[in-house]
Amino acid sequence: MDWLAILSGPLNEQWLDAKRYTNTIRYGATESVLLGKAFLSLLDVYSWRRLSVIFDSQKGDRRGLNIRTQQECMPILGLLRQRAADFHFLQIDVDSTDPKANLSEPLLAAKTHSRIILLCTSVHPFQRFLNVARELNMTSTHVFVFVFGLEVPEERYFDLDHMKENPENTTELFRNVLVIRTIPFPWLDAASSIQLIKQRKRSDSSFAADMFSYNEFMMNSFDAVQSTMIVLNESCREHPTAPQCTSGRLLADRFSGRTFNLPLQQGIITSSGSRVLFVDLQYYDSLKFSFEVATPCSSVLSCSIMRVSCCIKFGPYCTPD
Repeated sequence: MDWLAILSGPLNEQWLDAKRYTNTIRYGATESVLLGKAFLSLLDVYSWRRLSVIFDSQKGDRRGLNIRTQQECMPILGLLRQRAADFHFLQIDVDSTDPKANLSEPLLAAKTHSRIILLCTSVHPFQRFLNVARELNMTSTHVFVFVFGLEVPEERYFDLDHMKENPENTTELFRNVLVIRTIPFPWLDAASSIQLIKQRKRSDSSFAADMFSYNEFMMNSFDAVQSTMIVLNESCREHPTAPQCTSGRLLADRFSGRTFNLPLQQGIITSSGSRVLFVDLQYYDSLKFSFEVATPCSSVLSCSIMRVSCCIKFGPYCTPD
């Protein structure tokens, strides 16, 4: 079939096969495999070979956060298993939504195995884990890594404004936290587009617009639609009556190797039809009370999968485990 498919959700390796899906453009807001490769790059740069993975199943969650955690962390576990000869990792399963759960137990188990701990959970449980880790005197001696691949306006990660009244405790809590995340979405720039979508959704009586969660996948779909309209207008302007106007194969070719300057953000498409995505490494800046992108360190190898170098010249980061 000569069709065109546009994917704007989370991408896995199956859909990255451009030879198999020749008429498919991958416009994902985040790619879980990319986050996994970024994490392994972090391990390689710092020569970390032992790590603990606390996997929070969040079975009692009803907002889909458990699904998000699985999307972000399962590829990491798969990549770690592929490189089992390089890394000795211990996976510890827990359910933070279980009222009987004792969060100190997985943390103590992780502590005995490695000082590098990947916390596979969502934002609020992550901070609960950190509070317990502080009580166990682990926040100054262990590195905690958090993978964050998706953001919605109502749930910004690590809202630290309320912690400014006690900066010493906040610094102690986050001093050794590293965040691997996709590039933050320009929500302020998207405000007018979100309002327009809300208005249109309200006209549909079967859809509760005010209850809809606006996340990066949705806004990325907005970018994908705009790019598709640009390509369709070009194609049908050049070939108003010919089959090329709506040929999926030819339309896909028009996406490849191209940069779309869109109202919200750029859309850079590779020659194989995948949107170029970036990953940031962030650390807590105690002067700014926020997480900032790590600055380059010329004496350390840069992470090839990340857009910046990975060295931070403080804390336990730059020493092998």
